Parts: sequence; structure tokens; C-alpha cells
Amino acid sequence: MGWPEQTPTLKAFYPTTDLVTGPDIIFFWVARMIMAGYEFMGDLPFRNVYFTGIIRDKQGRKMSKTLGNSPDPLELIAKYGADALRFGTMRSAPLGQDVLFDEKDVELGRNFCNKLWNACRFRQMFSERAAGVSPADHTSSESQTFRQDAGSTFEVEARSIPRS
Repeated sequence: MGWPEQTPTLKAFYPTTDLVTGPDIIFFWVARMIMAGYEFMGDLPFRNVYFTGIIRDKQGRKMSKTLGNSPDPLELIAKYGADALRFGTMRSAPLGQDVLFDEKDVELGRNFCNKLWNACRFRQMFSERAAGVSPADHTSSESQTFRQDAGSTFEVEARSIPRS
């Protein structure tokens, strides 16, 4: 960003409005960022601090490589799909509170995504002429890979949705 020079990029991004972080690093990073901001830039680096929950194992311990209690996200994505991992984690995360991770939540996420996928396919059967896609096109193994890997799995053309 150009520090210590006052570049246009630095001026555009410093100070910022919000910092989103976990509560466990308040002293280690957040306080130091504030002190360094005043010392080196003469200004508060952010105005608001939003705390997220920490993902913990079933026993309530913070996930750690050292403890060996954190799952490999790539393995979970390979087993259940990226959308399932996102949805399962989001579903089990109360706002601002810690999350007790359980792989069953990821499985529930996969099941929900599959239900949503099937509902979209069912809806598409009634608009295949409008969309130009046959439901049979969505049953191949390529479709399964798409469902697991796509960031935004469900796309519906606005013109194929009837207006009521």
C-alpha cells in the first residue's frame, strides 16, 4: 500500500471502518494494531470491531493443528461438497458465539443443498423450453462435480420464472 509514503492506495484503505476478528486475539493483535496505527499513522486504524465465534471441537476445545482436532476442509469438501461445508458451518453458527463443530452439520448441509438442487431441477422441468436445458442434462457425474465445486450452484434465469 506504499507505507510509509502517503500513496493513493494507502489513503483509500487507511483508516478503514471495520475489523472483523475473533475475541481471542484482542490483546495480541487488535490492541497492537490500534497502538501502531496511532504511532505510525497518527490515526485510529478502524472504528468498529466485530467479533466472530470461534470454531471448536465437540469437547469445546479451540481447533488446533497441535491437538489434531481440526478437520481438513479439503477432505470435507471432497466428501460433502463446498456448498454443504459452507451451509453446515453457517447453520450451526449463532451470531457472535462459538461454534461446536460436528461433521453431522456438514452432512445436513449437503442434504439441504441436494433438496434445493432437486427443487430447482423440478422447477426447470416446467421451463425447459424457456431455459433451453433438459433436466436429463443435470444427471451426469459432471453435474455431481458441479454441485460440489460451484460457489453459486443454483442459477435460475429470470425469464423462466413465471410472474404472478
